[in-house]
Amino acid sequence: MLENLEEALSALDEKDISRLALTNAETLWITFRDVYRKEYRGNAAQIDKSLDEAWSVSNTGNITDTERLELAVKEEIPDMDDYSDIFETEWRSALASAAQNAVISVWQAISSLHSGAISKAMETATITDNTIDLLINTRQSIDKGDDFDYDDEYVQQHQLMQEELKRQSDAIAAIKSGETELRAKFVHPLRLDRL
Repeated sequence: MLENLEEALSALDEKDISRLALTNAETLWITFRDVYRKEYRGNAAQIDKSLDEAWSVSNTGNITDTERLELAVKEEIPDMDDYSDIFETEWRSALASAAQNAVISVWQAISSLHSGAISKAMETATITDNTIDLLINTRQSIDKGDDFDYDDEYVQQHQLMQEELKRQSDAIAAIKSGETELRAKFVHPLRLDRL
């Protein structure tokens, strides 16, 4: 997670904090949307629609429907225990976990629109960082087998993690400078080819 994230968020207004949470969540979501469709046969269109509406709310400030959006996404969070096939391989399980994390992150980001913006934005950043950590470690475990030993420094210095931390930092800087086109500039899939 970015150093001093809570302090950086405290300097922003609630609307901007929610917009940052949406960038974090949607970045994760678009990276794992296809996995979600395949593994959970979930309603990805509902999540996409909820994100579109959440962005609209973040721009207008009209939060009257956010609880409906939040509930619609929460209902889409898969219970991995209901999908035993995803545990066939270590990598498939990691991707399925990442897809579940993406939906949880979207739910947290949408809930930030009406309550606890700082804690929810921090949660979306944590979910993203933990998901990247999971993927890096799973790839290392598969590649190294019994020789694998978790290395936090390796994870923190990994190109994929560094790119995500830079994206988050750049988004915060852009918000502070008055940037309004956050979705277009700071929502893009994670580069899983870096693994």
